[in-house]
Amino acid sequence: MKLKLKEFNDGLSLTEVGSMLFGLIYISGYLVSALYVRSRGIPPLPLLKAQYIETGWVFLMLTGLIAAIPLLIVNMAVHGRVKHNQRITPTIVIPVIITTNFLLVFLFWAIFVTEFEWESSVNLFGFSMRMKQALPIYLLSMLTVLPALPIIRMADSSQKAFLFLPKLSSEIDNTLTSKRANVAVQSLRAVALAITLVFDCIIFRAIPWLPGFLAMSLYYVLTVFLLIGTIYLVRYLTNIFGESSHRVGVWAIAVPLLLSAYYFCATAYSYVVYNNIPVSRGGKYPTTKAVLKQAATPSPWPKEVYVLEETPNSLYAVSTALQNWFTSHEDVLIIPQSEVERLVHLSSGAPRVNHLRSQPAPSPTR
Repeated sequence: MKLKLKEFNDGLSLTEVGSMLFGLIYISGYLVSALYVRSRGIPPLPLLKAQYIETGWVFLMLTGLIAAIPLLIVNMAVHGRVKHNQRITPTIVIPVIITTNFLLVFLFWAIFVTEFEWESSVNLFGFSMRMKQALPIYLLSMLTVLPALPIIRMADSSQKAFLFLPKLSSEIDNTLTSKRANVAVQSLRAVALAITLVFDCIIFRAIPWLPGFLAMSLYYVLTVFLLIGTIYLVRYLTNIFGESSHRVGVWAIAVPLLLSAYYFCATAYSYVVYNNIPVSRGGKYPTTKAVLKQAATPSPWPKEVYVLEETPNSLYAVSTALQNWFTSHEDVLIIPQSEVERLVHLSSGAPRVNHLRSQPAPSPTR
């Protein structure tokens, strides 16, 4: 079986594509891990490590989805209006915001959230609600509303696709021929937008570290768009100078440019995002702390530490006195495994919420 790609004269087999993808995942995982550990002063990691596959997979998945989700949704919305000779108005951003928000919330919950965020609660409009209750309600609501929008718009009532569901056709737009369908679509959009805004308020109030994390993540998002812009620039240049005599010169410029943008993206990811993904999901956010033995003589190490990296002989850790997980770069302690008394699972939100708890209480007003 062959997959035809525009950039290649010959086809690529699925085996070749799979090998290239695996190589990219593994190299990405090693690069992200190496950038992080070296920035913390931890000795270089071995070249062969299964963890790099998980790390690289999460990096490529996040990078690809952050770049692809808004672009694909905008392209679909614009294509539908152009196809049916409709004006492109500012309201086109509403379905883009709703759908992008839904997919990013789903992605955030799958990768970043720990027990602390899942069990957190918030008071809104006089009601107290836990996130483990709010999230299913949000997901079920959006999974009901979002599919209903294309069904109402593109439903071909003369044909059935499955049971009572009509067949969808991109050639049909019922909102142009039926006022009732148009009112239904606009009402569902308003409902979906209201649900989105309310849930965003809930999640921002329930997860206090989220605003600071998103602010820092903008650096990573900018590098993602820089990488995508570089890819489009390279494609533009290859279309202009596609002759074989000029192709070598184009790729001599394109390859270093692409590698530089890719390296920049991996660097931003390792400094901002990687250390906030739990270790069980391909990141370096500590989900355990080590309680150390206390001998009769004063110990050179603190009583408790957050575990960053573990080897058969040593722990690489930072003190639990760390003030701000997002901005502080405390000295990394190298502790022999023989000094570890036990490992404790973290469920208090530390170390991401340390800076919030250490803030002084506001003085009472007179």
